[in-house]
Amino acid sequence: MEETKTNFSRTDTKLIKGLAVIFMFMHHLWTFPDRIPLAYPIKWPTPAFKINGWSGIQALGAMGQFCVGLFMFLGGYGLYKQYASGHLNLAKKVGGLYASLWKVFVVFIPIGFLFFSNQTQYCASNLWRCYRTFRTKEFLLNLFAVETTYNPEWWFFIDYLYALFLGYLFIKATERVQDFYKEAFIVSMIVFASIQLFPSLCATYAPLQRVQNSFLCNRLLILNPSTGAFFSGITCAKYKVLDKAKLKTSTKPMWFVLLCSAFSASAVYYLRTISFERAYDFLFAPLFTISILPWLSLPVCRTIFSFIGTHSTTAWLTHSFFCYYFEPFVKLVFCSQNALISLAVLTAITIAASAVLDFLWKKIPFPVPSRVSL
Repeated sequence: MEETKTNFSRTDTKLIKGLAVIFMFMHHLWTFPDRIPLAYPIKWPTPAFKINGWSGIQALGAMGQFCVGLFMFLGGYGLYKQYASGHLNLAKKVGGLYASLWKVFVVFIPIGFLFFSNQTQYCASNLWRCYRTFRTKEFLLNLFAVETTYNPEWWFFIDYLYALFLGYLFIKATERVQDFYKEAFIVSMIVFASIQLFPSLCATYAPLQRVQNSFLCNRLLILNPSTGAFFSGITCAKYKVLDKAKLKTSTKPMWFVLLCSAFSASAVYYLRTISFERAYDFLFAPLFTISILPWLSLPVCRTIFSFIGTHSTTAWLTHSFFCYYFEPFVKLVFCSQNALISLAVLTAITIAASAVLDFLWKKIPFPVPSRVSL
């Protein structure tokens, strides 16, 4: 699609992904005190307000969990765009996702076993022990992301993979629906049934309790709470919701757009935080995307977040090695004991490593599957 000022372009997608990456870093740095090195505790500011029991920088870290909904929303949006253009090859897309995983796996997992298998306990959690024992079965299961014991933050990979298949089924099932409000209602009902109704029924009726933990039930009937945002992304792409929103803002004075954008984005982010319910990301993700985009489109923000967004998939797969699993890097990230400096250090290390890895991957002289972004 040709990029113009009035359509939601690939560059806009990179901007939102770049911001989602920063949210992810915030969440993993500031939300879990047991993962912070014992020698370098974060010095939390003491503000005059609390959100859901969280205070200061910890509240911002908890808010960063919103990155999951944003990645899911953009994934659904991109899936429909590919389908509508006639270029969707689901098998190739899955192969590309695994290629992105293996690109990181073949570098970082051997490093973990070779250099970080005998680390001292540097935090209260057991993350420092991930590479202590090598087992062939465990290695193979992690290679295909069936298990994620080598890097628990990779749990999102399989959930995203299932969202791709369910998203494709959703596109085909709603192909004849040509009304935005009807399709939005269908998404709402799917979210309600899979995240509220069915789990409640399983907890109430004994016959359903036996199937509640089955593979089929957990993957098709009880969805990841943020999967609704994937369906929402499909719906927004189908009815050009983001394009229409961007067109409306293009006709308004910039100062007015930025003022409204700041207010609405803050309101959505705050509401998402006080609810702490990922089930509502199917609503919050598109609203936040529309609201924050004018700010991200400013020249400085555009340069920074577009670059980060370009490497979003590799950054997601690599950042936790630097802030959780590889002791020297973990201590480097947290040694300042300052929350904002730790964020800046993790961002710099991760994006630099991701850019180098992405560059080297493109230089491989034999054919490899195309890299696919989440």
